[in-house]
Amino acid sequence: LMFFGYSLNGQSCNCNQGGFQVKVGSGAIYPTLTSAGNGNAFNINQPFTGCLFVYGQFTIDANWDVSGAEIIMTEGAEIIVDAVWQPLTLSIDNTEIHGCNKLWKSITLRSQPPPNDWISSSLVLTNSTIRDGEYAINLPHTSSRISITNNVFNSNYVSIYSPLTGGNLKFVHQPVPLVGNTFQSTYNLLPHYNGANIGTVPYAALDIRDNTVFHFGDISTGEHTNSISNMRHGVVMENCEACIIGGIDIFNMLDNAEGVYAVSCGDLGIRNCEISGVNRGILVFDTETVIFDNTIEAPSCIRITSCANRRNWISKNTISTTELGIAMTNIFSSETQSTM
Repeated sequence: LMFFGYSLNGQSCNCNQGGFQVKVGSGAIYPTLTSAGNGNAFNINQPFTGCLFVYGQFTIDANWDVSGAEIIMTEGAEIIVDAVWQPLTLSIDNTEIHGCNKLWKSITLRSQPPPNDWISSSLVLTNSTIRDGEYAINLPHTSSRISITNNVFNSNYVSIYSPLTGGNLKFVHQPVPLVGNTFQSTYNLLPHYNGANIGTVPYAALDIRDNTVFHFGDISTGEHTNSISNMRHGVVMENCEACIIGGIDIFNMLDNAEGVYAVSCGDLGIRNCEISGVNRGILVFDTETVIFDNTIEAPSCIRITSCANRRNWISKNTISTTELGIAMTNIFSSETQSTM
C-alpha cells in the first residue's frame, strides 16, 4: 500500500531527491549505459546526479560516475558492470540505492576469465546507502575490483556476496581496506521478487565463497572499522584460501545467530573483533584459524570442529559465557594452541 508515494515499510517508489528522472534497463527504453548516452537521456561522460529507475537488467558498458543521486531498483532489477573488451569502473558516491515494493537482485561485476582476467569490472562505492537487495554487491568472477568504504547497507538479504563457483577459486582485488561500513537491518526484508529463492530474514553482511584471498576490515589500526547487527550471520566464509576478518563489531543479532561461520577454509584470521548478542560467537569447521585479541560474549563463544590435520591458534581473547567458552572436537592430528 502507498500513501503519498511511500509504502508502509518506508520504501519510496517515487524520487525523493528531486532532479531529473530517467528510466533505464531491459524493461525500459535504454538497456545499456551507452544506449542511454546515444539516446541523449543524459550525458554519460558527466557524473550522474539525478534519479534513476532501473527496470530489469541495466548493463554498464562504459566507465560511469554517479554522485549525489538516487537509484530506485524495481522488482528483481540488476545493474551489471560488464567488462567485455576493456576494464570498466562504476563509481558511486553519496547516493541512495533502494528498492520499490519488492527486493531487487544485485549490482553484479562481470569480468573475463584467465588469461584475459585483466579485463575486469571495478566498483568504487563510498558514502552511500544500499538497501533492499537480494545480493546487493555480487562478485561471481575472478579479478573483480572493489573499493567499498563508509557506506550503510540496510535490510539486504546479503550485502556483499561471492558465490560458489564449483571449486574454481576467485581473486577479488581490494585496493583499499573494506572499512567504515555499517551493515544492519532496521526493518523486514521486502517481499521476494518472482524467482528469488532465499530466506525471509537477512542472512549475512558478507557471504564469501570460493576465494583465494579476502580481507574484511583493517587489523593495522587497532580500531573497529565496520559494524554488523540484526541478521542471521555476521560473516560467512567457505572454501577461502586466506581470509582475514579484523576490527569488526557484531552485536544485537537475530535469534540463534553466529558472529562468524567458516567452513573448509585454508587460513582464517579473526583479530580485534567484538562479538555479542549472538548464540555462537565463532563457529568453524575444517579450517585453520588464528583467533587473536577478540572480545566475545555469547552462550557459545568459540567452537572449532572437524579440523583434522589443521593448525589452530587461539590467544589473548576476552571471553564471557554462560555455557561454553572454547570447545574443540574432532581435531585429531592437528596443532592447537589456546591461551587466554
